[in-house]
Amino acid sequence: MTDSASPAPDNANADEIKPLITEQVNLTLSGQTMRITCRKGESAAMIRAQNMVNDKILELRKVAPGLSMEKIALLASLDFCHELNQKSLQLKGISDTLEVRVKKLKELLEGN
Repeated sequence: MTDSASPAPDNANADEIKPLITEQVNLTLSGQTMRITCRKGESAAMIRAQNMVNDKILELRKVAPGLSMEKIALLASLDFCHELNQKSLQLKGISDTLEVRVKKLKELLEGN
């Protein structure tokens, strides 16, 4: 038994740390199957990502059939990063617009 007035042990916050629960999923990218570990509940998202990558690889193979798989993979990565960057910029623009509108609404409500 411990005295309730005694100081908490150094690992008192250990109860707050939750173990990472994972699951394994088989993915096939350009004909190569691999088993990966992801967080529990993320396997469906990983399968969707697998499908996106495979679709991009097929698209690039049609456009540039003579490229090596390595170059196609690099181009696919570059294209995904570009798309992500474009979406990020769009979201920033939307966020900035909303911020301005909220500020204007506050001013109207405060009578400024």
